[in-house]
Amino acid sequence: MTINFARTLRTSDNVADRVIEALWTDPFVPAAALAVHVFDGAVLLTGEVASEAERIAVGMLVADLACVDRLTNAVTVARSTQRYAA
Repeated sequence: MTINFARTLRTSDNVADRVIEALWTDPFVPAAALAVHVFDGAVLLTGEVASEAERIAVGMLVADLACVDRLTNAVTVARSTQRYAA
């Protein structure tokens, strides 16, 4: 069996481009804080966001893209540095 790595690379690049475009065009997503890694239709998201709601929104946005076969949302939520007075 012959594997065409050039084709796989182009396909992964295409998926990455579509994911990045979706992240940057959504005004509620902190795209600059995220990294997109793609191999053969599987997407890994990494980075840090301000809240669990943002983390979930990022995952839902990417999971809804037709070009994404599998998604691993490894985005983390930043710990708050604010201290509340008791």
